[in-house]
Formats: sequence, C-alpha cells, structure tokens
Amino acid sequence: MRYAQWALVCLIGSAALTLHANTHQHGAHEHGRGVMNVVTQGREVLIELELPAVHVVGFEHAPRTDAERHAIEAARERYSDAAALFRFADNAQCTSNSTEIHLGEDVEHGHSGEHSQLHAEYAFSCHHPQHLNAFTTRLFEHLEGLERLEVNVITPSLQTRIHLSSSQSAVSLRR
Repeated sequence: MRYAQWALVCLIGSAALTLHANTHQHGAHEHGRGVMNVVTQGREVLIELELPAVHVVGFEHAPRTDAERHAIEAARERYSDAAALFRFADNAQCTSNSTEIHLGEDVEHGHSGEHSQLHAEYAFSCHHPQHLNAFTTRLFEHLEGLERLEVNVITPSLQTRIHLSSSQSAVSLRR
C-alpha cells in the first residue's frame, strides 16, 4: 500500500508540474530546452525527463537509414544508464531501481509526426536519505544543442523551479 501511495503522489505531482511547465513555455515542445521533474519522498527519488528527440538522436522523424536506427538504439542504451546520468552524494548510497525510456512514437515505430520527444522515468532508492541534499546531472554532456533544462522539484521541504545549463548542473533538494 505504501508503494501505491508513493506512486500516486509522484504521478500527480509529475503531471501537475509537467502541465505547469508546458503551459509556461512557448508551447509544449521547444528546441534547445527540456523539462525535468524531481520528486523525493523518504528514501525514494523519482526523476522524469522530457527532451526534444532532435537533441537525443539528431532527428525527430521516423528513422530512414541504418545510421538513424542505430542512433535510436544508442540513445536507448545511453539514457537507460541512470547512474551515469545522475550523481548523488556517495554517502546517500542511492541506487537505481528502475528506468523507463520512451522515444516519440514516430521515431520509435516509423510513424510520421512532428516534434518527437524522449520521455524517461528514473526511480532511485537512497539508503541514507539524510545525506540527500542535491544531485548533479550529466545530461548536457550527452545532448548536443540542449541549452536549458527547466527543473521542477518537490520534496517534503522544498517546492521550486530552477534552470540548469551546461555551466550549472546541480539540483538542490533542500532549502
């Protein structure tokens, strides 16, 4: 039951933050920008990521060549490695529990469409949450053309929005 409650809180918070973030951008999809939602509760950390596919695989259409199909597989592998993308303090002892990666339907399944996105969800469990003050992301090292990442954070002690860039990659989880 506790897991179901946690999942519900995460889904509601994530959906609300994504809706809020998307309505305050110049549309739901904007090149050069992405959205990250972060929710913590007890030992658990959930990170949701929305990025334009053009920054992830280099295109937004259905794959047309072997090189484009290879780019999709390489992106799936790269964005499935949660520990390589997100760094928590060693003494928090956080481990990845699950990762879900979805590229836009047109990119994954060959349908034509506009503005495909990567949607990723990462769940972590931290053995010592008292040391969970912040984390850093290495997303800008992997995403050509990503200029800004809007981050919405909900923790028991903090609700905020910050903006990350290649020069600022730390997300604070405490006041």
